[in-house]
Amino acid sequence: MSMQSLPRIASSSNSLLGILCIGLVLPVVATADTPEPESDYGAATYVAPYLSEQAQALIKGYVPRQKSYPELDDAAAWSAFQQAGEERGAQFLQLFVDSGGVFERRPAGIPGVDAYWFSTPQIAEDGPVLIYTHGGAYVGGSGKEVAPAALAIAGAAGMRLLSVDYRLAPQHPFPAAVDDAVATFRWLLAQGVTPAEIGWFGESAGGGLTLASLHALKQQELPYPGAIAVLSPWTDLTLSSESYFTLDSDDPAFTRDELEFLARAYYRESDPENPLVSPVFGDFAGFPPTLIQVGSKEIVLSDSLRVARHARAAGVDVELDVWDGMWHVFQFMNVPEAEQATAVIGEFFRKHMAH
Repeated sequence: MSMQSLPRIASSSNSLLGILCIGLVLPVVATADTPEPESDYGAATYVAPYLSEQAQALIKGYVPRQKSYPELDDAAAWSAFQQAGEERGAQFLQLFVDSGGVFERRPAGIPGVDAYWFSTPQIAEDGPVLIYTHGGAYVGGSGKEVAPAALAIAGAAGMRLLSVDYRLAPQHPFPAAVDDAVATFRWLLAQGVTPAEIGWFGESAGGGLTLASLHALKQQELPYPGAIAVLSPWTDLTLSSESYFTLDSDDPAFTRDELEFLARAYYRESDPENPLVSPVFGDFAGFPPTLIQVGSKEIVLSDSLRVARHARAAGVDVELDVWDGMWHVFQFMNVPEAEQATAVIGEFFRKHMAH
């Protein structure tokens, strides 16, 4: 099934690795003149006739995992929890290698920040840079043991991948992650990489972190990267968006109660309406071209719709793709739709980035 054969309901105007990495294809983009009631985007059929057999099998066979988290102040337990997640990530990378995949990883050498350069035969050795901030609800995931899907996205974009292994909550609550991400961007500028040569993408919390970091760049009067892509971004840590209530029982990945716990683990005593915590509340004026991909059945759906609406109102070139029937961060799953979505992301960066 080709990308062109899929119904298109979204338009443009003007982890397997993380805690929140579980995300089909129905790109949805509304024009700036089109009203966007959130409920209009939440009523799509979960298993639609055009879903691939692999996607339908995953959905029908999915059994929610009973997740448990340590007490917020138990640092040792959280360290063990995060180490276990990193080991799972390493296992996925090993499976990638065992199936014929090739990659190289080396430390970037950024003072005070753990970050890694990744290269594959598909990733350019020089030229533009793609910053990657991983998902994991700010409490898990890894910028070192990245999902193979992140490598595929960089390859599709034809860009070098720089993955930020930012500090995790609750041991390192907000603003640690934002500080690490912004420091990485500053370091690239200091190395002589121009803003137009830098792209940025992230999934789930990493997508929210991408947007929050750009709000921080604005506050610090720094330039923006050339383009950004966010996949199922978590942008409202107040959990007040419509889909947190209307899709709470539909999302196979997690519940509102779970996200409330994880959100508090991250922002702790900070104001959750701070745009650097919940970027949906920020000023998007001047943001670079932005691609948003999200599934129609995920609890964070409204986070993407609201960001797209606010950014468009501020004059940002936004491409919003709502993939009907799909779940959280489906781009990281082994389904044909993930390959199609990856191709869209790569095309987006090739269109907007200096090569």
